[in-house]
Amino acid sequence: MRASAPGITNAQERAPSAENEKRAFDLRDRVSERERFYIESHYYQFALGDLEKSTDSYRLWETTYPRDVSTVAVNVSVIYDELGQLDHSLEEIQKAIHAGGNTSLDYLDLASGYLVLNRLDEAKSVIEDRRAHGMENVVFDQIMFVEAFLRRDRGSEDQEMERLKSHPGGEIFVAGDRFGEKQYFGQFQQSHEPARRTMELAGKGGDKEAQASQESLIALTAAESGDLTLARSSGEEAARISTGPDTQANCALGFALAGENDRAQAIAKDLDNAFPPIRCCRILAARHSGADRAESRQCGACSGAAATSVPYELSAQFGGDGALAPVYIRGNRFWR
Repeated sequence: MRASAPGITNAQERAPSAENEKRAFDLRDRVSERERFYIESHYYQFALGDLEKSTDSYRLWETTYPRDVSTVAVNVSVIYDELGQLDHSLEEIQKAIHAGGNTSLDYLDLASGYLVLNRLDEAKSVIEDRRAHGMENVVFDQIMFVEAFLRRDRGSEDQEMERLKSHPGGEIFVAGDRFGEKQYFGQFQQSHEPARRTMELAGKGGDKEAQASQESLIALTAAESGDLTLARSSGEEAARISTGPDTQANCALGFALAGENDRAQAIAKDLDNAFPPIRCCRILAARHSGADRAESRQCGACSGAAATSVPYELSAQFGGDGALAPVYIRGNRFWR
């Protein structure tokens, strides 16, 4: 039962694993103390999204069992990432690796930590070193593609695309990266085919949740780029397919960026009511309050929005495609 939960959660959908997390939490008195720390910390982090309680549980676990520091630090790094505390997130993953963490996921997180802090040389160095030691991960190639894109190194971009294609399932990364690239340069019509291909691959085998997750990210990216027709249609379709909180959160951000403020507020309020402990939902509700006080008073979930949400504006809970989107939304409303 417990083993079935993390894989679903890692797919960025809390709802499907919440029931298993809750059952494990209810039975935690029947296991060892170390196992209880694991269950409690993961229940707070993944089932409830209560990041403060989860961090407290991880810190107590680390104090009680110092040899588990690598496992604890990896998870605390994820929490700091979600809180937008990117420097602290990097410090935790560095601590995890120093303590013995040596999986491709550990180094993926390390390279990603450098990348989001614009430390491109260090991100590249991490992956090149791991490749030299025979370690591979499809996301290594995607990070290297992004690094090359940021440097405007077209030759290296193409090389990383070929590497992506060589992985089982790598085609979806290729399609997604091509979509984002076309959107970045304002080539909207040319971006629609890779967008369609991305959603088709995500839904392969009837996985509607994966399809909806990808479609919501496409909606968000398109809204940021100004491709509002695609943003609205993809957002509506994703919201129709899935009620998962992460997909719905992406849709809300996309709608807000596309000027569909009533739609965004409705989703944010529903999320806040259904998943009150999940920090990102409270932030979303705050983000989608109007710039004027009258609108904020109309939405109880949005009161005191700006001041409480500012510390989390780099939160990974908005996804790489949604980074700083809340700032953009608030800025637009301020100037209206």
